[in-house]
Amino acid sequence: MNILKDIYDKKLAENEGKIRFWEDYLKNLKTLDFTIFSNNLTVPILVPIGSRIFFRGALKHTNEFTVSLGTDYFAKCSSQQAEILRQHRIQDAETKLDSFKKEKEYLESQINFSRENIFGNIGQDIMEVHTEEEDKAWREKHKENVKKYIQRNDKKEEMHRNEISDEALWIRLEELELQEELENELLHIDHAESKGDDIERQNYNNVHIEEDPNIREYSFNKDFVKQEIKSEFSKLGTEHNQNLQLDLLQKVLNKQNELEKKLLDLKNSDRTFSKTEGDLLTRLDEIEQLEELEDEMDRLNEIIHEDSDKDDSEEIESNNEIKKSVSFADEDESETLELSFKHSDIEPSMEPYNPEKGKAGPSPLRYKVTGEHAPLRTFCLLVRVMPAPLSRQAGTALPPRFRALKNTLGYSQSVNFRTTEANPTQHNDDQVGLFYTLDKNVCTKLYGHGGLPKNYMKQTKTFTETTLMVRQPALDIIDCIKSSDLNKPAIRYVLYGEKGTGKSLTIAHLLHYAHDAGFLIVHVPWVYEWLWRVPRHKEMSNSSTREGFVDLPLDAAAWLLHFKTQNQTLLKSSDLAISKEYVWSKREKTPAGAPLGDLIEHGISRVKFACDVIDALVYEVKVLSNNKKCKTFVAIDGYNCFFYPKTKLNTPTKKKVLPEEVTLTASFLDLTKNNWTNGAIVLSVDTIVVPAEFPGNYFPRQLLKKKGFEHLDPFVPVEVKRYSEKEYLSCASYYRDRLWLRGPEELEAELQLASAGNPYKFMELCAPL
Repeated sequence: MNILKDIYDKKLAENEGKIRFWEDYLKNLKTLDFTIFSNNLTVPILVPIGSRIFFRGALKHTNEFTVSLGTDYFAKCSSQQAEILRQHRIQDAETKLDSFKKEKEYLESQINFSRENIFGNIGQDIMEVHTEEEDKAWREKHKENVKKYIQRNDKKEEMHRNEISDEALWIRLEELELQEELENELLHIDHAESKGDDIERQNYNNVHIEEDPNIREYSFNKDFVKQEIKSEFSKLGTEHNQNLQLDLLQKVLNKQNELEKKLLDLKNSDRTFSKTEGDLLTRLDEIEQLEELEDEMDRLNEIIHEDSDKDDSEEIESNNEIKKSVSFADEDESETLELSFKHSDIEPSMEPYNPEKGKAGPSPLRYKVTGEHAPLRTFCLLVRVMPAPLSRQAGTALPPRFRALKNTLGYSQSVNFRTTEANPTQHNDDQVGLFYTLDKNVCTKLYGHGGLPKNYMKQTKTFTETTLMVRQPALDIIDCIKSSDLNKPAIRYVLYGEKGTGKSLTIAHLLHYAHDAGFLIVHVPWVYEWLWRVPRHKEMSNSSTREGFVDLPLDAAAWLLHFKTQNQTLLKSSDLAISKEYVWSKREKTPAGAPLGDLIEHGISRVKFACDVIDALVYEVKVLSNNKKCKTFVAIDGYNCFFYPKTKLNTPTKKKVLPEEVTLTASFLDLTKNNWTNGAIVLSVDTIVVPAEFPGNYFPRQLLKKKGFEHLDPFVPVEVKRYSEKEYLSCASYYRDRLWLRGPEELEAELQLASAGNPYKFMELCAPL
């Protein structure tokens, strides 16, 4: 108590000194008068020369004053300007003087309060009467309590020592796991080289060749062709191949060591709690760097596999004949296609085809496409054998199938592929297959923190614009939302389809519609990023509100920033208020009636409570929708990842975390129930987010599992199919307009066959052209 009194006395003495200074300063300002000499042009005075001699003189410039501006800077001004400055300084001095006087009153009240009790009475001694028996019983009980206390402390110290040793043990295990992965990679390379002959025989099992003196017929059961036919394999010596392979392996290992060091530096860098949006964005940049490093490691692994595949393909070459072969594989590795081309001994005719003379030289090659994934009808490609096989030059006749496609659709450069209607609420069947351009501000607002695939984002940067194709699945859902009764429980729409058919872009189109239609948007760009993308040991924490659950605070804060950006206009409305009070700690709470934006800002600034804020936000959004305060549009991409029984998340003790043990999963599963009104829910299921347990099966029942299917039942399934011929031609026209696709007009028909109408595969095939 004496220490506190000394502090108050010291502060009071400092306060009195400041009060005296400002009183003197204010007194000098008030006694200053600028009108003494300003009324006369000159004023006679006596000028001192030494201590006893004076000369007569006069003051000039009586209306000119030099004013101090602070830090040894001065300025000349008139008496009127100086008076204005004097009044301003007087007002400032009075304000500071009042604040110091209030501080003095506070300090005096604290000193006086410490001298008395709250009743104003003099205190008395407290006396307690105990007998010797009571004192003896108390001492025995106290001795037992002390003994128990010491035992509990010993147990706690032992547990603490075990925890510290566990941390050191797990760090060592992580180092051993990394070493084991590198050793497995080397073993994998050696194993790939040893089974070259097996791969050769397996690739040829699916090819059937029927030879004829004039016609060679090739039958295959796969029409998904991913790349152009490679050039002829040249023979390489065994010694040269080994040297190249050793050099490549050495480069890969050196690069892996560099990436390993960078990866460890990033993972072991100090972590601080994010207090502002800038800190949060900085942490997200570090996560992106981790992802880029892991992608680079995967790319190096692919280089090793490509090198081993080249060695296998070179062993297939015949010593006596010139032979070409190429393998095509879809994502489903269970079906592999290999085409082999062999030159005939007969010299080909170099003259163009003349219908009067008939065929001259070797007959053309005939391809018959069959199988369960074949086009709607069987067709033949007639290609005349040229010195450079399958390289079509100007003037060469088109195959009948390509000719029919050209006559049906027309050349892409003359096709209208754009629509001027940029408002998705006005889109209809007339715009199907056409592209519309999005405003840059809208793109930043809706997709600035996710919503468009990464490859598509790179393409938009190359094209210097963001466009979306109007497709039938999006129009169907828009029509259903417009015609549905929002007073009834929210309808759930599930997008499904093959990999790369455009489910994410369909959701992007629907997000633009919801934005222009005035919906409150709740959008999860990609669930896979939370549960599978990167192991995030240091970003995980045990939930303080739900026992047995784990939080992903950094991901939750990033999502809240995404939600705030998408709904920044609606969050300014006073109608969106919180229905109840939320207490986060003893000093932090969000009162009832506060704007919804305050709840979101608290989750962004206090990352520790971000997951709890999302849980509260989901509850408030449902309440606001039920009360008709807003219309809500929920969109979640990769929703089936919530129901897959595994994740890449591990606790510090290496315990696997299940999806249902993550608080974010519980929050968004609650939001996708149809126990609220005035909204719509659009979800997508994708084969990318789960391992290939059901190859080629992309239906919701298999991807959602039994639990997810029962959770969503009933729902409206909407299939996103491959490009129709109109949509494909429109996309090819857009690529030509952006100079992304060049070459003769026949190239478009070949690319349609090679991509099988799959939008993502078509984009991949056009990238190197």
